[in-house]
Parts: sequence; C-alpha cells; structure tokens
Amino acid sequence: MRRLLLLCVLLLLPSLGSAQLLQPHLGHPALRGLLSWWRGTPGFTGSTRLYDLAPTQQHLTLTQMGFSATSGWSPSSRVPGTMQVNFDGVDDHVLGPTSTLYDLLNQTFTVQFWYRATPPASQGYLVTKRTSTAGGGWFARLDSGGTLTARVVDVGNGASAERSTGSANHLDGTWRLATVVFTTDSVTQVPNGSDVLIMINGSVDQGSRSSNSETNSGSCGCPLVLGALSDQATGTFLVGSLDSVQIFTRALSQAEATWWYQQGRSSLPPVFQTAPFVAFAPSSGRQGSFLPFFK
Repeated sequence: MRRLLLLCVLLLLPSLGSAQLLQPHLGHPALRGLLSWWRGTPGFTGSTRLYDLAPTQQHLTLTQMGFSATSGWSPSSRVPGTMQVNFDGVDDHVLGPTSTLYDLLNQTFTVQFWYRATPPASQGYLVTKRTSTAGGGWFARLDSGGTLTARVVDVGNGASAERSTGSANHLDGTWRLATVVFTTDSVTQVPNGSDVLIMINGSVDQGSRSSNSETNSGSCGCPLVLGALSDQATGTFLVGSLDSVQIFTRALSQAEATWWYQQGRSSLPPVFQTAPFVAFAPSSGRQGSFLPFFK
C-alpha cells in the first residue's frame, strides 16, 4: 500500500514545483501533549480547509471566506513560507467539529496562537468553544479596550474563571503570540476551582483572576470556532488574522512559551521535517492540496 502511495506521489511531483510538504517531528519534546495544530503551508493549503498537522486530523473549514488580504488565505505577513487566515469582521469564521475532544473538562490544557488585530478593529473572538446563549466551554477574545481576555465558562454561561491582559494595545495591527493555559473544574464550586494563565510573546501578561460566579465549569456541546463565537452571534466576528493555532493537553511553561515565540519568528522551526509520504486530496474548482500522511 505504501509503495503504491509513494508511486502516486512520484507521478504527481512535477506539479509541485519547489513546494515542500512539512509535518512536525511528533517525537519532539516541544510537541508533548499536542492535540491539534492548524498551520497553513503554501502549495498544500486547500481552498476551504485548515489542516490539522497532529494525528487527530481534526481539519477545520474556512466559512464565508474569499481569498484575499482581508478574507481567507493569504501569504503570511508574519513569517515567510507560511499562510495566514484573514477575517473581515462581518461573517468570516473557521468552523471546527462539534466534538467532546475540545471540551477538556477537569484538566489543564494550553491554547496557543499567533494573532493580529487589524485597525480599526474593535473586538472579536479568537479561539472559541462557547456560544452566546448556552453554558460551558472556554474562549480567548480581543476586547474593545485593547486587552485580550480568556475565560473558562460556567454552566450558567458566566465566568468560572477569567483573566485579561494588563497591556491594552492588542488592536494595533502587531503580530503577537498568545499562550493561554486553562484549568477547568466541573466539580469544585469555588472560585479557585478553575483558572487561566495568559502569556504574550513568552511573558506573563495578566491582571488578577476575576469571576462573576462560584459555579463550576461545563461542557459547551458546540463546535470549536476560530474568529467568532461558536454560534456566530452578531458582533463577535474578528477583524484581523490568525496563524498557527495549537492545542496541548497540558500546561506549557513560560520557558516553552518563550521558545515557541522565538521559533515562530523563523521561516522553518526545527520541529518540522519533510514528509516521506503524502496523500493527494483534490478540492473542487482548484488545483487540490496535499495532506500529511502519518505513518
């Protein structure tokens, strides 16, 4: 089977030009606990798919997006050799699965992503598993005052735990790396059951923990979404860009967050390798794309 796949790849190689398919070294210590990693690579980015580089293969769908500097894919302005996803603030969002995989109840996990808010952005949701009406979930959001807020959502759709950055310049069009460590607790009904830690560019940047309830966290029962609330409620859409979104089933340390920030400013972090096998996936109306094939 692998020989047949390799033969198919060799027959397709002339159409690749100088592009390379890259996948992560999944044994690299920096990727311990990696659940999903969505990252665009020129030449392998499908028309409406944001491909998960981790073995879970939870691909996301670009929704209501074109392909321009303000909507959909474009070459990354952050670092050469990658693609960014642009959100117009009207209806653009990236839709993930409605799955319990990202509920991550009663554990500590990390959501890490590069983001840029395009002026005159006012506010918008970045990475979300939360609706405007139902309880449960978690999110990271840019606020109208220029801060970034992360919250563990309780069963009543309030805050089981919430923190915001001390810095308030996050709408200035600058690329930043957010490393948000969430701790969820669906059992302990006290303020310290759940918590949030925010690091920006590898440095802790947050105010005191706040909460408007003492209830426990809960499951959202909603899809994972980038660029809006999970139910795409009016007024929640992001004006800006996302690049390289990761979820880890553990807490990343400040040293690790700093390492990722430093690596993210280079064109090819050392956690990548050239994939020995690829699978061809045609996309309607376009040339198609190449997906990582995990052995």
